[in-house]
Amino acid sequence: MKNLTLILLVNLLFFSCKKTETPVKPLTANEKAITASVWEIKYFKLTNFKTPLSSTGNIEYTKGQTGALAEGFSKARVSFKKDYTLSAIGATGSSSYSGTWSFLNNETKINIQGTNLPGVDGDADIVQLNANTMILKGDRTATVNETGKSELFLELIPVL
Repeated sequence: MKNLTLILLVNLLFFSCKKTETPVKPLTANEKAITASVWEIKYFKLTNFKTPLSSTGNIEYTKGQTGALAEGFSKARVSFKKDYTLSAIGATGSSSYSGTWSFLNNETKINIQGTNLPGVDGDADIVQLNANTMILKGDRTATVNETGKSELFLELIPVL
């Protein structure tokens, strides 16, 4: 009887000391795509957004173009991390920004917050997202001028 009690006590101690492991949620296809690369701007357009760079109210950049806008966008990079934070390198390649991101509406939208970059923070529709392309589109509240809404169209590609 003493042996049985001792065996039960040892088993109780052995099995009660197991560490509880929290299961890791597998990444969705969109989470895998967005976190797999560092992204650069292929095409950027912000309408109704007057700045010293644009008297027309539109800012438009295509990768490979030259001029003031090219200097402002060609070195920009963004990295979306699995912990839902992001880090970005600004236009000159020396300024850095951070923020958070999340998917909304069954991953048909993305929300970016905390970068304090005009035209970046807020919700955007995900037009396309895969390992080779991310296309976002959304309305923005104008922060440089007083004309109301701006519209953002952004195409990102992985840095090669």
